[in-house]
Amino acid sequence: MNQSNKKWEYRITTSTIWLSFDYGEVYADSREEALEMAKKEIAYNLKKANEILNSCDPPIGFKIEMDLSQIELKEITKQLFETDYVLWDKANDSLVRWDTDDDIVIYGSKEEAEIDCYGNEYVTKCTDLPLHHQEELLNQLNR
Repeated sequence: MNQSNKKWEYRITTSTIWLSFDYGEVYADSREEALEMAKKEIAYNLKKANEILNSCDPPIGFKIEMDLSQIELKEITKQLFETDYVLWDKANDSLVRWDTDDDIVIYGSKEEAEIDCYGNEYVTKCTDLPLHHQEELLNQLNR
């Protein structure tokens, strides 16, 4: 598993050539770190591609260049889905949590959640929860 918490997607838009290495993903804690990592990955792959082009017999005489200042960067965050469920105790406004780390238990199906449902708990879609619970779930998913 990666040490960095955030996943970033990068790409360089080019109107002249489509490549298999002008886009990708990196893990970094900040936008600046992600940009530097993306530049290094693209530069490395660009160098390798040009080495291959120059090793042809006869040499092709073609070189690929890219403007690394044109990298577009987007942080990939997780989101809540209508197909995910939690157990919500409406009377106490609390969600069922794991005993080991206090994280909210998220179920992948309504049936799975119904098996664990007791007392005042209601099987509830994550997207139907009050906003403060949705925000807590998003924080849990994206840390």
